[in-house]
Amino acid sequence: MILKVQVSYGNNEEDALAGAWHQWKNNIFPSKLLSEINTADQFDDLGEKVRKEDLREHVIIGSNPEIFISNIREYASLGFEKIIIHNVNEDQENFIDFFGKEVLPQLKQK
Repeated sequence: MILKVQVSYGNNEEDALAGAWHQWKNNIFPSKLLSEINTADQFDDLGEKVRKEDLREHVIIGSNPEIFISNIREYASLGFEKIIIHNVNEDQENFIDFFGKEVLPQLKQK
């Protein structure tokens, strides 16, 4: 089994949450609802109704490595053989550096 996990890493919790909201707020809706949208303006309007806190149900958000490590380990314990980690905010360079130094080495140790 393969799982794709949405995460938002930031230098602090507030940045991580803001980055997730800015880039991913329109992607938390069920496919059935999204299939009824006919224009880009409708899609944008739908996303504007999303509160930042709503993203926490759909995205692992944080700045501390342990939040990511514990969630990824939990998914692995459920039997997922491959876990794809997708940073949903724009700060890709910091995400790659952070995960390479702080998260991935911890996951390999187990």
